[in-house]
Amino acid sequence: RNNVMNAPIAPSFTLYATEGEEASEESTEGEAAETELVSEEEEEEKKEDPEVTAIKDEIASLEKKLSEKRLEKNTLDRLIDNYSEGGYARKVAEMENVRKMRSLAFIDNKFTAKASIVQSFLPVMDALAAADNTYADSDNNKYTALSGNMRTALKELDVEEYTVEVGSIVDKRRVSISEEVYSDQYEKDVVISPVSVGLELKGNVIRLAECVVSLGSEAAAAAEEEAAGETGEGASSEEEAFE
Repeated sequence: RNNVMNAPIAPSFTLYATEGEEASEESTEGEAAETELVSEEEEEEKKEDPEVTAIKDEIASLEKKLSEKRLEKNTLDRLIDNYSEGGYARKVAEMENVRKMRSLAFIDNKFTAKASIVQSFLPVMDALAAADNTYADSDNNKYTALSGNMRTALKELDVEEYTVEVGSIVDKRRVSISEEVYSDQYEKDVVISPVSVGLELKGNVIRLAECVVSLGSEAAAAAEEEAAGETGEGASSEEEAFE
C-alpha cells in the first residue's frame, strides 16, 4: 500500500487554441462559404432557362436590325429631299453660287494679269510726258498728241487715277511717302498733302500715289527722345554699378 502511494503521478496536459489559430479557422471557413456561393451562382447561370436565352438573343438581333433600318431610313430621307422640289432648288442655288465664285475668281485673275501688262507700258507714258515738257515751246511738238493718245488708251483699258485724302491714315499698299515732316495739326502717319496721283486697274494698283506724311508733333517727339535717353542712361548707370 505504501508503494502505491509513493508511485509517481503522471502529469496531465490540456491544449488550448490561440486567438490567431481561431481567426485563421474562421477565415478559412468564410472563404469556403464564399466559394460555395460563387459556385452555386455560376451553376445557376449555367442552368439558365433556354427560353430566356433565346429571348435575349432575339432582342439583340432585333436591336441590330432596328439600327440598320434607321440608317436606311435616313439615307432614303436624304435621297427624297434631294429629288424633291426644295432639294432641287437648293442644288440649283449651290451650283449658281459655285458658278459665281468661279466667275469672280476668273475676273480677278483676268484683271490682275491685265494690270501687270499695262504696268509695263507706264515707262513709255512717262517718257512721252517728259518729251512733251521738253518740247513744250516748240512749234513742231508732236509729243503732246502722242502723250494724250497714250493716256486715252490706258483709260480704255480701265486704268483710273486715284489720290489720297488729307487727314487719312497712310496705306502703304496704295501710297508712297515722298516726304515726312513734323506737324502740330496732324498726328503721326497721317497724310498732310498729296503730291501725285496713283493709277489702278479694277482695284489693282499699278502706280502708287505720292504724298507728304506727318511725323507728329516735334515737341512730343523731342520729349519721347529725352525720355528714352534718360532710360538708357539709367540702365547704363545700373550696369556700371553692378560691375
